[in-house]
Amino acid sequence: MLEVRMLSGEVVARHTAQELEELGDVRRLKRHLNQFHGVGTRFRQRLFLHGEMLEDRVKLESSMDLNLVLLPLAEVSQSQADDLVAAAEWGSVAEVESMLQLPQDPDLLDSHGRAALIYASYEGHLENVHLLLEAGANKDVADDDGYTALGSASGEGHVEIVRLLLEAGAKKDVADGFGCTALNSASYAGHVETVRLLLEAGAEKDVAEIDGCTALVNASHAGHVAIVRLLLEGGAKKDVADGLGRTALKKASGAGHVEIVRLLLEAGAKKDVADVRGRTALTNASHAGHVEIVRLLLEAGAEKDVADVDGCTALIKASHAGQVEVVRLLLEGGAKKDAADTSGRTALKKASGAGHVEIVRLLLEAGAKKDVADVRGRTALTNASHAGHVEIVRLLLEAGAEKDVADVDGCTALIKASHAGQVEVVRLLLEGGAKKDAADTSGRTALKKASGAGHVEIVRLLLEAGAKKDVADVRGRTALTNASHAGHVEIIRLLLEAGAQTDVADVDGCTALIKASHAGQVEVVRLLLESGAEKDMADVDWSTALINASHAGQVEMVGLLLQAGAKKDVEGRGRSKALTNASLAGHFEIVRLLLEAGAEKDVADVDGCTTLINASHTGRVKSRWSACCCRLAPRRMWKAEASHAGHVEIVRLLLDAGAQKDVTVADGLGRSALTQASHAGNVEIVRLLLEAGARKDVADTSGRTELKNTHRPPHIRCHEQMWRMALGTALNNAFREGHAEIVRLLLEAGAVNGNSVGLVQQNAPATQRVLEAPPLQLSKVLTSREVAPRPAIARRRHPAFEPGTRVEYHDSLNGWIETEVVHFDANTGLYNLTCKPQVHPSKIRELVFSLGEEVQYLSQTLNIWVLARVVKIEHGYYILDIRPGGTTKDRLRRKHAQVVEPEGRLPRGCVSLPCSAFPNLEEEVQQLPLAARPGPVTPVATPVATPSATPVGTLCATPVHTLSGGFNLTPHAVPSAASFLLPLQSAQGPRKSSEANSDQSTNLSTPRDVCAPKFEHPINAEVDYWSLGQQIWLQTQVKGHNPDGTYCLTCHNAAPSERVRKSPEP
Repeated sequence: MLEVRMLSGEVVARHTAQELEELGDVRRLKRHLNQFHGVGTRFRQRLFLHGEMLEDRVKLESSMDLNLVLLPLAEVSQSQADDLVAAAEWGSVAEVESMLQLPQDPDLLDSHGRAALIYASYEGHLENVHLLLEAGANKDVADDDGYTALGSASGEGHVEIVRLLLEAGAKKDVADGFGCTALNSASYAGHVETVRLLLEAGAEKDVAEIDGCTALVNASHAGHVAIVRLLLEGGAKKDVADGLGRTALKKASGAGHVEIVRLLLEAGAKKDVADVRGRTALTNASHAGHVEIVRLLLEAGAEKDVADVDGCTALIKASHAGQVEVVRLLLEGGAKKDAADTSGRTALKKASGAGHVEIVRLLLEAGAKKDVADVRGRTALTNASHAGHVEIVRLLLEAGAEKDVADVDGCTALIKASHAGQVEVVRLLLEGGAKKDAADTSGRTALKKASGAGHVEIVRLLLEAGAKKDVADVRGRTALTNASHAGHVEIIRLLLEAGAQTDVADVDGCTALIKASHAGQVEVVRLLLESGAEKDMADVDWSTALINASHAGQVEMVGLLLQAGAKKDVEGRGRSKALTNASLAGHFEIVRLLLEAGAEKDVADVDGCTTLINASHTGRVKSRWSACCCRLAPRRMWKAEASHAGHVEIVRLLLDAGAQKDVTVADGLGRSALTQASHAGNVEIVRLLLEAGARKDVADTSGRTELKNTHRPPHIRCHEQMWRMALGTALNNAFREGHAEIVRLLLEAGAVNGNSVGLVQQNAPATQRVLEAPPLQLSKVLTSREVAPRPAIARRRHPAFEPGTRVEYHDSLNGWIETEVVHFDANTGLYNLTCKPQVHPSKIRELVFSLGEEVQYLSQTLNIWVLARVVKIEHGYYILDIRPGGTTKDRLRRKHAQVVEPEGRLPRGCVSLPCSAFPNLEEEVQQLPLAARPGPVTPVATPVATPSATPVGTLCATPVHTLSGGFNLTPHAVPSAASFLLPLQSAQGPRKSSEANSDQSTNLSTPRDVCAPKFEHPINAEVDYWSLGQQIWLQTQVKGHNPDGTYCLTCHNAAPSERVRKSPEP
């Protein structure tokens, strides 16, 4: 007898020789111990004989006394758990056996939350499922999605695994994350044997998923007849609906499963249950055309006229879908023939619109109403006519359908068919007696719609039937007008042959000829002119056919109109004529035709511009300055440049024809052709006008207006005298816009008036540079500082300015602006600044002056250097605390700059005086307090001056070059100096008029004249002051003269002399 003892000596089991023969080997013994003696799984059991462990395949003998050891489950890593799941999924029995022998827990999940038993069941590996169940795996374990081993095996149809799991006691009704049980999965997938096993095991038959579908609904929808039979036999509920209200019968009916429908009907399923859209099983089957199912439902007594939420019945659905046999069954079953949906569409109307001839015949034979209109007023005949269903139209007409029913837009069947181009339908309707001249709510008849759409045959049919040719719509447009605008030549010929009126005007005054000329329809214009159409009629914009054709560039059409005797000088809107429009648009050939026909050349339009002036100004070429302001509209600029050549030829034509060259615009501005061409940058036109002898010095007033209100480009700011030199002339216009080539032409032609000779002489170097400059380089020629050429960038670059350095960046609009270096890219050689990235070094320079810095400012009035502080930098100008109007950098220098100054300019508040004016100067200096004494003063005649920030009230002993033996003094330094410098003591306000008058009368040889400022405008004089904020000249009055050379005005206490001018005569 074989005995099995624990190590403690406790006997676990005794087996006789006969029992051992049944067990056979160690493996079966272990299973027997686990099953009948409650010992752990065989993977945890270890049997020893005389101290040696027996393998599972060892045969058992009755003489054996075995010792049993139970091992605990081993602690394994996550990778070992992953390996067990993978081996179970792949079906590797040996690997699963080996890993379970550790012994390893079979319920450990892998890294993705999957259990070995679930995936062995899903893949159908029966042996692995056996091993895992033998190892004590949890039969109902679920993964993250709620799938169990039984649910996975049932969905895949693994019958033996399902049987094994059920025998092992797996739960049958566990639902996954979608609410799907094992029975639901097997029913939907069609696994009949699995369903039978589950039903025999007592699985719940009516569990609904999250969408409401039960096993019966799923099987019915999928068409699994055997499963539906099993479920019905098992007592499954027949009328359970899903979340959308669809029952098993409705789903089977829509899918066309005849046998399932029969089974459900035999089982007593409800026939008229409607879903959330109101559709029943009969509705679905009728729309899909399942004839047998429709027959079964009708035989079972299904309701035939149930309407869904759209009002559609089974008959309407079948008629629209073209299901002929279904319609026949429904009509035989007594379905309502004239039921309408929510839009008023009946079965006949839907079938007519869709072109189902047989269904229309069936409905008409069944007595359906022919003239029922929908909510838009459209009948079956209207729909069929618009769609071109000829046979249906014939059936309806033979059945006596009303031919002239109009919809809400007033359109009849004939109008619809004519607009759509349905020739045969139109013929049938005309033969049937349809009204030919019925109009819609906009007054458009069938003839008008066909004419506008270009349907020639329909127009011919309508004209032969006697349709009225000249009926106008609410806009006054006839069939001929529409056809002319669209260019339908054959239709126009038909209408003209039928006697249509050619000169009917619409509400805009447009005739057929005007419409055709505006649209560029040359052949139509020829036909109309041959028919005697009026050539010179104008629309409400006063535009004739000739004006329209000239503006559109229709050369052949213009030739036809001129040959027909059209008037050439009729004025359109804005007093523009055909020649004016052609010149503005650059149509050279049309201008030539009009001039040869004798068109007036010098008549001005409403703006006072003649044809020559318009042609000279249009087609302008943008300057560099103006082009940068037009970057937002490049297409418009390109278009203007493209038309430039055409305008040059037009100007040549006009000049050859004798057009007046020096006529000015009669708008009070006095613009001429030359000033306009100079402003627009038309070099060739300027050359033509100069060669033709046009006056070069005619000045308009627009330049003066623009001087007040226009922001000046950079190349003008440094040359104010050049700007004012030719104010209002062609030269000024070209200079202002930066057209260097035109400036050169005008200067070579002597375009300087008598009043400007002095200024020209003063600016001779600038003028010479203009003449020598290449074209389109005016901004470089006229700037005071030449821009250095861009240096060649080496392969490895080194920054000239380190990050954090304050520099100046040249902005194309604002000039030099202060900024800071953020980064230097050594690969590209470009700087990233705080104001802009990727800047070339040529646009960066060292910061000249920074905000808040104390500098020395050169006063041109006093001819001295004065201390000041930079408070703002704007558009390249430095705004100082003592000069709000701003100044340029060439009149500023560093506070402690060591420079050679031939004129001895001084710090703030200091003036230069000769020593002869103060004979007792040294004695007075010695009388000053010690703290205020500068030390020994030795008058030296030397050209070198070293200015310093001398405190007020002290003596600055700096020699002066121009005044031998002179000193630099501050106010109140010495008594004699204080009395001499009396005008400088009143810096807080204006001086008295008596002092100002005495200053003006003082001889220049006196010491006072060396330091006293000169004022052009006396006190109480009426002057103009230039406001930087408003950018305009303000009329004001001089209230006083300030010691620093500025004016005290009624609107400003310290106005610089550069911003004050004499008021022009009223």
